[in-house]
Amino acid sequence: MCLLQRGDYNTAVEIMNYKLSKLTIFMHWIVGFGMIGMLLLGWYMTTFEAHSLYPLHKSVGLLVICFSCMRILWRLKEGWFPPATPMEGYEKLASKTVHYALLIITLLFPISGMLMSAASGHGIAFFGHVLVSSNIDSATHKAIAINHSLAEIGKEIHRFLMWALAMIFLIHISAVIKHHFFSKDDTLNRMLGK
Repeated sequence: MCLLQRGDYNTAVEIMNYKLSKLTIFMHWIVGFGMIGMLLLGWYMTTFEAHSLYPLHKSVGLLVICFSCMRILWRLKEGWFPPATPMEGYEKLASKTVHYALLIITLLFPISGMLMSAASGHGIAFFGHVLVSSNIDSATHKAIAINHSLAEIGKEIHRFLMWALAMIFLIHISAVIKHHFFSKDDTLNRMLGK
């Protein structure tokens, strides 16, 4: 049952007047665009074998991990904010499920990539600063896996989370379109700081 149907006027007014903090808005957009950028860059690198972009992909991935961790800690501190409009029970459940999935995947997706890179012997560098050394064969100049099993696990998790993240992004963006253009509520405006 939605809040307005319950006659809970104070809660409905509180929902309509709720403002997101600037940090919440910043974290949402930086992680969101960071993850979309990583998905597109990863697709480009693998499709066109653009090996020279892997160091950039790993460096930005490390930044995304940092922002994802901060976003999760901030969400735990701040709690879940009320929706911009009263929602039915199933809508609340769907919203929370998508938001939890986004928080979890935006953390695990880059971590799985780092696991894959380190375990496969390709190493990890952050804008040129080596964090995990590469394991390169001096004769063939190819990476030698440090732990083949871990590298494969990281690769499979990374691939699965790539598709899961893409699907959840589509659901999230569809919900934003529904709220903004059909329900005509302030969901998007609130996340834009309006």
